[in-house]
Amino acid sequence: MHPEILQRQEKLQHLFKQAECLQKIDKVDGEIRAQFVWYLCIRTSGYVETSVKTILSEYMSSQTDSASIIDEQFRYSRGMKFREIAKLIGQFSPKWEKRLRDVTSEKLKRSLYSIVANRNSIAHGYDVALSLEELKRYFADAQQVVELVYATCDPLPAQTNDA
Repeated sequence: MHPEILQRQEKLQHLFKQAECLQKIDKVDGEIRAQFVWYLCIRTSGYVETSVKTILSEYMSSQTDSASIIDEQFRYSRGMKFREIAKLIGQFSPKWEKRLRDVTSEKLKRSLYSIVANRNSIAHGYDVALSLEELKRYFADAQQVVELVYATCDPLPAQTNDA
């Protein structure tokens, strides 16, 4: 896995531990606890988006005319649901898109959808009923999706990625 992605994962894991500690402190207002979970939801959505961008940028380092695809896709991104990730990868290789769709479970797809839907609601000022435990499950699923994208698009083992 790319070092930048691992660094983002570690930072988020640290924030999740802080959130767990915060949840246990009785003196902390419930609204503050909820808002920290919302913050983590936004960061989790950003983790997925920036990880996909990092993976595809790594691939693009050997492909000069593909840079505009990535820049355009991420310019106005509002979070990346699975279908957006798969479509973007399909712009590089239809085989990669098919492979990713084949190996990604419905559970993982639903988790990405939930992350993005909650993120968008939070960003528009709506209160969201999202528990830390739910978000931890979504984050674990998001990590799996990032790993699947990396395994699908990793430019190094060319014999297994036949673009």
